[in-house]
Amino acid sequence: MRRSLLLGGVVAAVVFLLATAGGDLAGTDGQAVAEIEERSPTYDRWATPAWAPDATGEALLFALQGGVGAVLLGRYLDRLRASDGDAPDA
Repeated sequence: MRRSLLLGGVVAAVVFLLATAGGDLAGTDGQAVAEIEERSPTYDRWATPAWAPDATGEALLFALQGGVGAVLLGRYLDRLRASDGDAPDA
């Protein structure tokens, strides 16, 4: 568990640093909006988001998502490795 949390923290930190260090990590949402605006300049949005964080907030949420995903993947792989140890040899 400790190793999974460490892995999640490292992944979250790396994603956050890459997202905020001036790298061009434009999200797919932004790319989709740009494409829609290019293809149909008269398009009118039918819904607006209830909350839109600033760029740093988006990076933090993205990093948190990556960290949680890394922890879950680490836990899954750890359990998979542990269950392989219990299996009898063929």
